[in-house]
Amino acid sequence: VRIGGVARNFSYDVTVFDPEVASAGADAAPVTIIGPESVEVGKAASYAVSKPSFAGGIAWRQVALGGAPKSYDAEAGLDGLVAVANADYPVVQTAVAGAGRAAYRLAHSTRTTQSLTLPDNLYVSAPNAALNFLSRLGFATPIQVAHVQVSADDGNSWLEVYTQAGTGDATGGELAFQARSVSLAAFEKRTVRVRFAYTVALNGLAFPQTVAGVGWYLDNISLVGTQVATAGPVTTVPAGSNFSFSAASAGGVALQARGMLFEAFPLEWGRVAALTVSEPIGSIINPARLINLSIVTQLAAGETSFSMGTVLGGAGTSGPKALLARAAGPSLAAFGVGGTLPDPTMALLGAGGVTVATNDNWGGDPNLANAFQQVGAFAYANAATKDAAVFQPALPGGNYAVQVSDAGAGTGTVIAELYDATPANAFTARTPRLLNVSIIKNIGSGLAAGFVIGGVGRKTVLIRAVGPSLTAFGLSASTLLADPKLELIDAAKRIVGANDNWGGDAALATALTAAFGQVGAFALANPASKDAALLVTLDPGSYSVSVAGVSGTSGIALVEVYDVP
Repeated sequence: VRIGGVARNFSYDVTVFDPEVASAGADAAPVTIIGPESVEVGKAASYAVSKPSFAGGIAWRQVALGGAPKSYDAEAGLDGLVAVANADYPVVQTAVAGAGRAAYRLAHSTRTTQSLTLPDNLYVSAPNAALNFLSRLGFATPIQVAHVQVSADDGNSWLEVYTQAGTGDATGGELAFQARSVSLAAFEKRTVRVRFAYTVALNGLAFPQTVAGVGWYLDNISLVGTQVATAGPVTTVPAGSNFSFSAASAGGVALQARGMLFEAFPLEWGRVAALTVSEPIGSIINPARLINLSIVTQLAAGETSFSMGTVLGGAGTSGPKALLARAAGPSLAAFGVGGTLPDPTMALLGAGGVTVATNDNWGGDPNLANAFQQVGAFAYANAATKDAAVFQPALPGGNYAVQVSDAGAGTGTVIAELYDATPANAFTARTPRLLNVSIIKNIGSGLAAGFVIGGVGRKTVLIRAVGPSLTAFGLSASTLLADPKLELIDAAKRIVGANDNWGGDAALATALTAAFGQVGAFALANPASKDAALLVTLDPGSYSVSVAGVSGTSGIALVEVYDVP
């Protein structure tokens, strides 16, 4: 700046705010990472990032989450707090204190912003997260403003979460400390920096003194609902929205991503994705897996049978597989189910439709009863029920189907089930697994597919309800379920996942497409199709998938559940 022919240099702290972002306290739609929540040491996993449409590329990093951040009461001085303040007054002083013998103070001996920044990068882990502190804004005019500011981009820009302007009151403003609590809930699952800033306008009346009672005093600074976050190196992906991550050791790992403008200008960091990293699965006894797959449906008038398909095996597995297959009708009455299929009969078919085993009435066979008990299946009502079951102790890997009909051409509700009959203490990564279950039939008023995850650790599964895309296999669109939707429900009857149209979110569609290829499922070529799909990582337990047509419509659909390695 040139004043009266003389060049003058001025230095100011400038904080730039987007009014919409500043008023909301955080981005309306923070960047998220989509991909497996459970990974193995040394095994690369692919992730998609839901970046803003205007961001050409992304950046990502690993974040280590630690314990709770410490509190600050000025008794030990700055104690790691970073002060940007004029040198002509002490930031830690003892003339005025909220508790103990000392407090922090920011004052304007010159018209420059004074600040006090917490040293840690913080992970906002809980919806009740808050910054608590004692505050006393003493002598200050309305152009002298106390701020609490949060940065979601490592301190490059700051967002307002609390402000208090001076009153110009000649009596000295606040004469006592006030307890303040500033919510950080808007930043849940993200990492932030936090600072106190005391600003003053360049023009207007201000108190440019540092005598006792002037300025902003702070004491007993603490946080709840947060953890210390230590960020690792940042990796930039110049174009696209995908990256690959390989964990170096077992335990908890967190990843975080952000959008990039022109490869050089970073946006805010998005939500943290927490991962569980395990040792290579080959070294684990009883790893997480699908141990039961089932379909509950109606055999309606005009339907002579239906088939439930499955695949036994998996990459790196070998040897035979013990499998229990059941078709239960009459015994469902004990669970309050009415209108059951009166006399189910079943056939287990191998590759090429070759019959492996059949059964009409189980007849109280003790070998079958023992198998029911071993796998935890519910017992049939008695030896005379007309339910069916087949136990095969040593099936080779490959494709199989369970074909269910009624011996007397009856109709009603039936459950078709597949159980992994390998004992848990004998199961390793080399043991063939139940890789999927699928059924194609007229959904009618709805269909329920069930599965149970057993073993140690969490398991990622892919669930699909395909209707419109079946035209690629020669089925007439008029016979298909035009708009299937699915809901995933846990044992406590809570909805833990849902999807209507699989391609509605670009990043999610990318992750789903990768999963289709990973499990060997046929591609859904059109992201605008109204098929439904869900990719989710789950704890051990029982789950059910409810499939129905939007607005009560019906038609033929393919329902599938896949084990995602």
